[in-house]
Amino acid sequence: MTATELSTTGLASDPREPADRLFRDLRTTPDGLTEREAQRRLEAYGRNELTRRRGSDWVGELVRQLTHPLALLLWLAAVLAAIGGTGVLAAAIVVVILLNAGLAFAQERQAERAVEALAAYLPVQATVVRDGITQAVEARTLVPGDVVVIAEGNRISADVRLVAGAVEIDNSTLTGESVPVIRSADLTDVSGNLLDAGDLAFSGTNCTAGEARAVVFATGMHTELGRIAAMSQAAPSGCSVRPGSYGCGMTAKRSWVEQIMGLPISVLARGDVAQSSRADAAVREVFAELIEVDRVFSPYKHDSVVSRLARGEVDWDAVDPMVRDVAGRCVRARDLTGGLFDAELPGGGWDPSGLVKGWAAERAGERLRAVPGLDWCLNAGGDVLVRCPSGESFTVGIQDPRDPGQVVASIARTEGAVATSGTAARGAHLYDPRTGGPAATRWLSVSVYGPSLETADVLATAAFVAGDDWPAVLDALPGYEGLGILADGNLFGTDGWPRDGSTVAP
Repeated sequence: MTATELSTTGLASDPREPADRLFRDLRTTPDGLTEREAQRRLEAYGRNELTRRRGSDWVGELVRQLTHPLALLLWLAAVLAAIGGTGVLAAAIVVVILLNAGLAFAQERQAERAVEALAAYLPVQATVVRDGITQAVEARTLVPGDVVVIAEGNRISADVRLVAGAVEIDNSTLTGESVPVIRSADLTDVSGNLLDAGDLAFSGTNCTAGEARAVVFATGMHTELGRIAAMSQAAPSGCSVRPGSYGCGMTAKRSWVEQIMGLPISVLARGDVAQSSRADAAVREVFAELIEVDRVFSPYKHDSVVSRLARGEVDWDAVDPMVRDVAGRCVRARDLTGGLFDAELPGGGWDPSGLVKGWAAERAGERLRAVPGLDWCLNAGGDVLVRCPSGESFTVGIQDPRDPGQVVASIARTEGAVATSGTAARGAHLYDPRTGGPAATRWLSVSVYGPSLETADVLATAAFVAGDDWPAVLDALPGYEGLGILADGNLFGTDGWPRDGSTVAP
């Protein structure tokens, strides 16, 4: 039995997949969790709360704004101006420093107030089924896999998938729409935006009528409300804080984003050519190609080739050559990783999702590469591919798996890829061939950079499954380096990972 990445969604698991599969991926049942398992998951996932990027140390925050590297350079310039007898210039520099610090400090405080306002949408208590008993618990103790009861007048405590019953939901917290919408366990549509899914309800929204049971698939900062809170605290430079996200040292000229393969797919371009119709056409071709890949390979679409193969409706000899190409790549990935990555599912079946995302993004990136002089960054649900003919790098940030609002490391790239694998955001979606069950490791995530996104994604998956032996996995190919993050927050980088505070991996 071998490891495989069962889903390409950025959530703990795809909340729109068939209910039995969702229960399996969340390792729960329609009767809910035991109290003991709920406590164990609470320690692993953390409380169901919205967290601030920083604490309430006003003095410390103000001091940081006055002493960051650029401010120190300006202070030095002011001193030199004063010594040189240009007191007016020195005073002007000091005023600039103070104004910049004041504005940045105000932005920090505004972000904190925004998170506090969002947190006010969360209820204090929730009704949950544990040990087969329906009981009221503190909403902050909810964990993925809990089965909750939703009734008229309740505020939803976490992102949930309805498994029985129907309710009317006021989604205005997230969408601004004042008209309540129907959500039912029978409305199982796997297409379109998550917020429009007929069987999903989200943290912070209100139940205005009906009653239902639902399974929790995301809590805290991993909910849709949490994502809004994280964005409200994003770094003022414009850098994203998602796993494997991007930022830049110069102003982005243009950006595009679409929801494809259950993921946010975004393109950030810069340079004069970014405004051209040629760049726009290339990006549209990227999106169109990824949509076609999703149509062929999605295990959640009834008429996809992967689904038809699973039902025995089509033979391998009759499938598109592209599918056979991916199958061959999956075999080579298995051989490369010594079996730590494999598209063959435990118990039978074939799901190439763990390879397809990186392969498809890299393939689609050729459309952008064909635009001369265009700097671009393609972000496929947190796995990133960049190319910068200008030589001005993009900075790829590695998310703190314990707190989606924080970046714990970064790496500047002018060309290449960065991929991250772990369970903090997506739950136990990786299988270990050595145990026949979900990967058990003390590592929260492993990020890999190298020339190819397809290969980096495969190696990140295999490295995470390998546990403490993950650095050895990256020895399979030259040019790939990794960063592992432990549950205590310590960082361990391979020899070639940039020395930015991380420790060399053992």
